[in-house]
Amino acid sequence: MACRRCVPQFKALAQKYRGRVEFCAVSVLENDQNEVADFLKPYLGGFSVALDKVAHRTDRAGWMSLHWLDAAGIERTPSAFIVGRNGKIVWLGDSERTEPVLRQVLGGKWDVKKSLRSYEAWRTKRLALDAAQRSDPVIKQIDRIGRLSMEAKYQEALTQVAFLARMPRGSSPKDPKQSAAYLRALICFHVHNLQGFYAGVQEVFDVGLRDPEQLNNLAWKIVDPHDRIPERRWLLAISLAQRAVAYGGHRSGYLDTLAWAYYGAGKQNEAVSVEKEAAKNAEDLDEVEKCKAPLRLFATPLTR
Repeated sequence: MACRRCVPQFKALAQKYRGRVEFCAVSVLENDQNEVADFLKPYLGGFSVALDKVAHRTDRAGWMSLHWLDAAGIERTPSAFIVGRNGKIVWLGDSERTEPVLRQVLGGKWDVKKSLRSYEAWRTKRLALDAAQRSDPVIKQIDRIGRLSMEAKYQEALTQVAFLARMPRGSSPKDPKQSAAYLRALICFHVHNLQGFYAGVQEVFDVGLRDPEQLNNLAWKIVDPHDRIPERRWLLAISLAQRAVAYGGHRSGYLDTLAWAYYGAGKQNEAVSVEKEAAKNAEDLDEVEKCKAPLRLFATPLTR
């Protein structure tokens, strides 16, 4: 579930703005809605929770994902929408950016027209890019694998990943071998095949993946403190996160992942140093706040 990290933050926001803002979380694109219900039990209270309306319990795409996410051109979750008193959307974006915007909305300082112009410019650019890439065979194959994964057809998706790895790159902006290695690792992780996941990560190194977001995502799969996996290869996570930082710049999120990897490997001094850098490079006060709890943890002496 993509919401493991943001749900505790969402609950904290709901408590902070109780009486002023009504919060509702909607679970979308899940393979098993029963797992969602079990996960959310500790966080119930303070905000409403809903499951997307699907035609059949095995479907992933439901009413909310089609009429809100797809309609807005949003491909990643968790995402957030802020709806004004008039029932119109005043902002949409990454859920971790919600509070700074919410403060401005409540204070009457949010420029809705400027936000709309920014969104429309992004949407126009996105549509043009989609149109240009629609005929790209490599991207079409990557999209095919994504759809199969969303439908939980993982074995078929892996078969298509193998086909992707053999495709010529041609003029595609995507490297088929690198994309195949990344997707293979992700799919194996989702089906709880850790051996396959780590084999996929090794393949990522072998093919020289340079996409910082993908490298950081794989590293976070290993270090995520909210996800209980039976085997964490901390040194591998360090290598992935270091590459994400090197290729993507010293972004706060990448540095935070690297700090967690250092901490898991028992390198506390490095963890503290990198987390401080993450706070220093934070884009806003909310990112700074998110660095405080890890910093306190990393600075606490480990008990033997």
